[in-house]
Amino acid sequence: MWLLNILWWCFFIVIGVFIQAFIPGIDALVPGVIVSLYEKRWQQTFWLCLVFILIQEGTSSLVFGAAPLWYITTIVMFILGQRLFNANNFFFILCFGAILSLVRILIVLLIMQVGTDNQDYKMFFNDAIWQTFIFSLVWCVASRLRKILPQTKKTDNLYTLGN
Repeated sequence: MWLLNILWWCFFIVIGVFIQAFIPGIDALVPGVIVSLYEKRWQQTFWLCLVFILIQEGTSSLVFGAAPLWYITTIVMFILGQRLFNANNFFFILCFGAILSLVRILIVLLIMQVGTDNQDYKMFFNDAIWQTFIFSLVWCVASRLRKILPQTKKTDNLYTLGN
């Protein structure tokens, strides 16, 4: 079953990179981290974050160095949000996506202040709007498809740390 899990995530990555190529300036992979956090698979989440960070840094969808901060912030905000609110509905994900989009703008602006890169700020706000809706849509589709996938057994400890 763990091989099916790996293949599913490879398929998710390919689709996510395709979406990012089609709509530049967004991160279509971060909903996968949230799906993995819902499953409470901490080892899987760690490896996904590592791969996603390498992809984001390699494709230059963010200012260089912002991807690790983006993913760490996403995880911390989701864990806090899940403890404070009912995180099992689409409205939470839509609001979470909007907040993440604002945080993404702040991270990019913060990293840009360190460097000497001057960008059009209006572009970041347009990307944030796209990020909110793409995040919610990709999460919705991925979480539904993920439920179809046969779950790995608890004895298959490759990706079930914390269950």
